[in-house]
Amino acid sequence: MKSLRFPHAVFAVLLSALFCVSVPAHAKKQPGTLYQISTLQALSLGVFDGPTTFGELLKHGNFGLGTLNALDGEVIILDGKAWQARFDGQVLQVPREAQTPFAIVTRFKSERKSPLARAEYSALQTNLSREFLSTPNVIYAIKIHGLFSSLKVRSVPRQSQPYRTLGDAVKKQATWEWKNISGTLVGFRFPSFLASVNLADYHFHFVSDDKKRGGHVLNGTLETGEVEIQSLRNFEMILPSSAEFDQADLAQDQKTDLQKAEKG
Repeated sequence: MKSLRFPHAVFAVLLSALFCVSVPAHAKKQPGTLYQISTLQALSLGVFDGPTTFGELLKHGNFGLGTLNALDGEVIILDGKAWQARFDGQVLQVPREAQTPFAIVTRFKSERKSPLARAEYSALQTNLSREFLSTPNVIYAIKIHGLFSSLKVRSVPRQSQPYRTLGDAVKKQATWEWKNISGTLVGFRFPSFLASVNLADYHFHFVSDDKKRGGHVLNGTLETGEVEIQSLRNFEMILPSSAEFDQADLAQDQKTDLQKAEKG
């Protein structure tokens, strides 16, 4: 039987194609994918513990937000590092072995960058919807860096079992108001048809440039800044395998409760 002989150029093309086919699809996540642990609705009902470590979570994204087990503060994920804004006002880097009951992350890749004019928080959101979001039907990752002439944020205390609801937890939230602070808003906007798994609205956490202050954003005024936006058309969600999650009544409408909890 005659052996087949290929020109070197043809052999190189075949070898390249072989390696391309053999690379697993999950080996490298492409930009444009949102990775979510649990649902915000489950968190709202008091499902405050989960098995996912931040070491595992950060394999799926370098930009996002969430919380720690027992609802221990607000988490900001920026440039591949996770920061915990604690109830006592401290901001600490989250250990890789710490666990989360709820988080959303993506590999942030800016699709549009633009300067922003001075705007109060609600007007800023209206402007984003009108000028920067091309459709209401996809998820957006939104990064805003700037100088805030005022900013009001909150964090919540670590909870003890038996857990109550997120609404009960925020009744004891700590709030801070700062003047002339520079930092980054890390946030997302979900479409209305995903209201059963997340907040169908804007959701921002903040961390200062010096990583000494941060929290869940309640209000404020952007003096000057820049926005970067990425549309996310792939959505991957991991549901907890726990009795607390399995027994939670996720069929009930929690839109009003979530809005109250998230707006403080």
